This record gives sequence, structure tokens and C-alpha cells, in this order.
Amino acid sequence: MFFSTNNGNFWHHTLPGISILSLTTNASGDVFAGTNGAVNNGIGLYRSTDAGQNWLPLTNGLPGFISVLSFAIQVSGEIYLGSNDGIYRSFDNGNNWMQVGLAGYWVSALAIHPNGDIFAGTGTGTGTGTGIYRSNDNGNTWLGLTGGAVESISINSAGHLFAGSAFGGVLRSLDNGNSWVSVNNGLYNREIWATAINFDDHIFAGTFGGGVFHSVNNGDSWAQTNTGFINTDIYALAVRSDNTLFAGTRGNGLFSSTDQGENWSQSGFQGQRIQAIAISSMNHIFVGEQGMFRSTDNGLTWMQINNGLPPGVGIYAILIKPGNNYIFLATNLGGYRSTDNGDLWSYIGPPPQGKATALAMNSHGHIYIGFDHSGFVAPPWGVHVSTDDGNSWTYLGLFFYQISTLAVNSQDHIFAGTFFSGIYRSTDYGNSWGTINNGLNHSRITSIAINPSDHLFAGTWFGGVYRSEDNGNSWNQVNSGLPYATVFSLAINYEGYIFAGTLDGGVFRSVNPITSIDNITEPIPLEFFLEQNYPNPFNPQTTIEFYSPRKEKIIIEIFNILGIKVETLYEGEATPGKHRLIFDASGLPSGIYMYRLKTPRNSLTKKMVLLR
Repeated sequence: MFFSTNNGNFWHHTLPGISILSLTTNASGDVFAGTNGAVNNGIGLYRSTDAGQNWLPLTNGLPGFISVLSFAIQVSGEIYLGSNDGIYRSFDNGNNWMQVGLAGYWVSALAIHPNGDIFAGTGTGTGTGTGIYRSNDNGNTWLGLTGGAVESISINSAGHLFAGSAFGGVLRSLDNGNSWVSVNNGLYNREIWATAINFDDHIFAGTFGGGVFHSVNNGDSWAQTNTGFINTDIYALAVRSDNTLFAGTRGNGLFSSTDQGENWSQSGFQGQRIQAIAISSMNHIFVGEQGMFRSTDNGLTWMQINNGLPPGVGIYAILIKPGNNYIFLATNLGGYRSTDNGDLWSYIGPPPQGKATALAMNSHGHIYIGFDHSGFVAPPWGVHVSTDDGNSWTYLGLFFYQISTLAVNSQDHIFAGTFFSGIYRSTDYGNSWGTINNGLNHSRITSIAINPSDHLFAGTWFGGVYRSEDNGNSWNQVNSGLPYATVFSLAINYEGYIFAGTLDGGVFRSVNPITSIDNITEPIPLEFFLEQNYPNPFNPQTTIEFYSPRKEKIIIEIFNILGIKVETLYEGEATPGKHRLIFDASGLPSGIYMYRLKTPRNSLTKKMVLLR
């Protein structure tokens, strides 16, 4: 816990190592802290009479290992606490307690009406029941009023009650709880975990993943009060060729940023979960939620494209194959493919029809798909490969392992992240596998990203980000400035910045690019000059060198023979001198390509040949 004595300008740490679940103060200024007694030496309640400087455990009458979730204090001074085992009452400022009702219930909310009635909300942790209860005799007896997993209760100056439900939005009662109605107009995120009412009777509702909403008309309508990007779970990240970054959230839809994540704007799907994002060479955006959606106008409008997909199918990964633009899906019901930009989908396996969680592709266009268990499908889980665009599949191994993510480097080495066993690597197209967990101290892998230099980055559960610069043989944590330990998603943009999507913390960006152009010490030229790439023809990597006479912003882009841009190789500032980049054409078909160096004053283009 932290407390401040100067309006938040400075904070003091108190009760270190204690998990705080609830707080309240009485009329005398005493502070009561409810804790998770299961992890705090069995103590669930503390009191401070000196503004948080010192704390006294309060245990008399409370069971050991109790978790204290909520408080309410009567005008006459009686204190009520809600716990994971019902409601307790104290008449002597918390020195002694007795249970007064709802034993076995998870009481996550308490509030006292101006008439003295006590209201209790039971929430998602209970095994006994959920709903709202009322007592008009100081907690001795309780009457059930309505159902629902209630996490908070607030009462305005008129005695109107507002209950925040974990799954049903906000409920309102105008008659002391006898009847309730949902008031969710404009409240597109219905997972309500906190409510509060100010002195003007404006109501505020805190959501899970959607930020804060407020109502100025007694709950009749709601408006979101957030500006910018909301700290939430980031399930998916994707980078477009112009460096626009897209982020899929848990419960707050899709966001986009055109300035390296400094500012964000909503791109649709408010109140929804986005688990997968992919962008085609035509800059069509595909997102997976419960089913598939496509935008052809930069996210302004979206079309549902579920023809051939089972109703409510969960999308975990999307892969678009360059060249033919076939789209592959990893879903909770196996693999699906579209050959017509998502208009029609067909099931492609592989059997058994289980929960597919990951997709990747090598330089030959081979498609890899990884499986987790779905609760009903027995092993083999592991990894499968298709060399014919999903028409047939071959099982590659990792029989008992639940695959969470897949990635392939420029050497066609395959990396498989698992839920509980770290990372496996294959250097022979999946014929054999070996663990590469040296220095990787967290075994639950959520995501893997690889930069053009083949440096590996692994997002983990509770371990932040790990990096390997030797093909996975050794790993080091790279978490400086990253306060959120669980990283769901990773992406690297064309300027070399890495982005990490976290649990509850939004998106973080590396301070510096993790890849950049190599600077070569040579005399400074008089003008920009673009060298011929080497080797040429190449497969799949080639080196591009250029000369810069001055410090200037440049962009190097790759185009196919039709003039369609297939990649932005570098966009940023070049210092005077000679520079070198590596172009990796993994996933692109054989053919003639153009590479262009563009500055505010110059444009230079050369031809190269990819030959497989």
C-alpha cells in the first residue's frame, strides 16, 4: 500500500508485501485495510490510527486466512465487512467481530442506504450464489433481491441504488432495491468492477478493459471519459507497411497509432475482444474476434466475413501468405483457409479438429500450425506442417506440448513457444526438436518476434521479455522500464522498434530501435548513391548498400514487378557516409523486385531478382 500526505505529490510505502483488496476510513480518520489472508500469514484485516504510519492486525472473531473484500460503516459507527465467507460486524471499531449473514458467500460489495438499510453484492468468487441482498435489522437477517455477479454498489443522494455487475453492466433500483432494471445505454463495456457517485450525483463506472464511463442523468445514458489509450490487456499487435501500429485489446476493441505508439485512436469494435490481427499486401486489415472481420478503408468501416466459419468460432491467429494472399486461420476448431480475400472459408484441418493457437510460414511458403488442447481433444497437440497451402498436413512432433506461438527465422529455423515448457527449436524443418531454455527462467511463453538480424524476443507470463542474440542458445531478460511482468504480444516495426502488449498495462515501446542500418566508415560522398544489391540473384537474403552525403530522413522500399509495395525496409534518419541493410524476402515468391531509396530531394531505384 502507498499513502500521500501532500495531495499525491509524494507517496510513502506502507504494509510492504501485503496484498490489499479493500480500504475504508471511519469518521475519526482510522484506516481499515482488507487483505488477502490466504497469502498474508492468515491475517485479513489491519487498522491504522495514525494515517497509515503503523498498522495493527485485527483477528478477534475473524477466521484465519479470510479475504476482506468490502466495507460499510453506519452513521452510528458499526463496521460491516464483506469477505469470502459472508458478512461480519463490529461494534467496537474493529477490535471484535461476529458473523451476521451470507456465510459461504463472496461479498464483494457493501453499501448503506440513507434509511439505514444495508445492501450486499455477492460476486464472481462465490460458490454459493450471486446477487444483491438487503438487511433492515443491522445485518441479522438478509433478503435476496436480484441475481447477477455484483462487484460494487453505490447510492446517490436520492437513495437510488446502482449496482455494477461483472457481466451485465449497471443495474438501478429506485425503490430501495425491491425492483431492478439494467441501465446500459452507451455503456458498451458491460464488465463493471467499480462504481462511485460524486457530490453532484454524477455516476462513474469502472470497467474491465474499457476504462471509465460516467452518467449525468441518473444512469439513463453513459459516455466514456477516457482520453488516449487505455491501460488494458493487449492480445494482438500488427504493423502495416507504413509503420501504422494496430493493437487488439481485451474488451475495448481495436486501436491504431501512426506515431510509434505516442497517440492512439479507436478503430472499431468498442467493447469487444480482438485476439488476432493481420494486414495484407493490399493493406486490407483482418481481425479475429468471435469470427472474422475485414476493413478495406483503414479501419473506418468493417465487414463481417464468416461465410464457411462455424458460428461463434474463436480466432487465435491469422496468417496471410504473400504472393497468392491466401489467408490462414488458427481457431478453436482447427485450421481454416480463404483463397478469395476472406469472402469464403473452408476447413483445412489438420485432424483431429482441436484448438489451433499459432501459425507461421517459412521462406518456401510452408505453413506451420500449432495446437493447444481444447478440453476434449487428446494429443497429439504440437506442430503440423503443410507444403501445399493447407490441402494436406504432416505431423512434426512435440506430441504432448501445448503450443502458444510459432515463429520462423531467415534460416528457416522454427521456434515453438509452449504454455508450460519454454521454447523448442527445430533447425531441420521440424524433423527434430530441442529445448532452448538456457537463461529463460519463465516457461510460459506467450509470443515470439524475430528482427531482421535474427535476434529473438520472447514474451512470457510473469517474466516480461527475454532476448536471444545467438539463435536461442542463451537468453537474457530485457525488462528495464517495463513494469508489467506479463507480455501477451510482441511486434517489431520497420524502423526497428519493438512493441510489447501487456496484461493490464497497455502497449510499451523500446526506447531505441533494436535494428538499424549499419554505418560503414568510408569517405563522405558528394551525393546520394544506391549500390547494386549482392548477391543477385538471391535467396532469401541480400545486402543493399547506399551512400548519404548529409544527415537526412530517408525511406527504402521494396516493390514487386507490378509496382506494388511489398515492404518498407527502412524509414528514418541516415547520417553522412556509407550504410548497409539486409533485405529478407522470406515468404515472397520468386521474381523481379525493385528497391528504391527516397529522400526529400532524391529518388534512386535498382532492380534485383529473387530466385528460389
